[in-house]
Amino acid sequence: MLKLTTAVLALAAGASSCIKPGSLSSNNQNGAKLVSVKMKMPTKIGDKDITGKMDGYSLSIKKTGGDCIFTDIARVEKVAADDVKIDASLRQGCDYSLLLSFGKVSADGKKVDQIFLTSDAHDKKAALPTAIKKEELQGKTAITVKACVSVTELGAKELGVSLAACPSVADDSTETVIDPVIAQPSLTFKLTRPATPTISGSNLILSSGEITSISSAVKFCAIATEVKFLGTAMKRAMLEDAVIEVKPGDKKNIDKTIDIKEITDAGPNNVSEVKIIESCLDTKPEASTTALSLIDKCTASGTCTVIRP
Repeated sequence: MLKLTTAVLALAAGASSCIKPGSLSSNNQNGAKLVSVKMKMPTKIGDKDITGKMDGYSLSIKKTGGDCIFTDIARVEKVAADDVKIDASLRQGCDYSLLLSFGKVSADGKKVDQIFLTSDAHDKKAALPTAIKKEELQGKTAITVKACVSVTELGAKELGVSLAACPSVADDSTETVIDPVIAQPSLTFKLTRPATPTISGSNLILSSGEITSISSAVKFCAIATEVKFLGTAMKRAMLEDAVIEVKPGDKKNIDKTIDIKEITDAGPNNVSEVKIIESCLDTKPEASTTALSLIDKCTASGTCTVIRP
């Protein structure tokens, strides 16, 4: 279901060994049930351990339709441990919208003021609320809701991970305990032919390389090469100065001459590694946005993606 970050929340309506039963009064015609969620703070994004880097969450559940009586939920909680229990009451007969965020809670405990993962609006991107339909609640003892939570720009920087939006999250729980493992973002390009590096005087020549778009959607990408030399020297060069529009199946040749005079002057300059990196957007950026600015941004946050075979 996901493009790039998802937390799976197990919501249970009714009683079980780990869920408190909701109460139904004789004059309640809408069948109110207590819905309980047991959830762990995210501890991994891909292979990256982020345990302890976030200390709280916010949860918002709003009624969006139906004729039941429901008080919207807006909760912020600072937690001292990974295990977090969230209890909320939902009434059957209504539709709901859920937003979830993780990060650092303010000193007064009233808001998550450093948001690292969220389904709410962030970084000029629209919110991705999770819809809970009344049909999902009616007559069910338990439902599973998949809530898309994206890695924010701040989250990518502070957690040291790649920007991501809705990757799938595993739930191997037996008692609705969630330990999200957030997948890394999918690549726009695949390396279909490695570039051959040769050094001629003070120039490095990359030739005969090729990358191919494997995305099913149009993307807007900055592409650069990073060349490492023996020792600690590294040279980065843009393959295009402008952000390029990339359609599914598009191919781009890697043929580039790079001035490495400062490296040849410093001594041995044998090439040890050549990387092609990308930074891609889902929407067309402003005309003033350069490819270099996108690469600089992902480099600073450690979120550039290496194009691999």
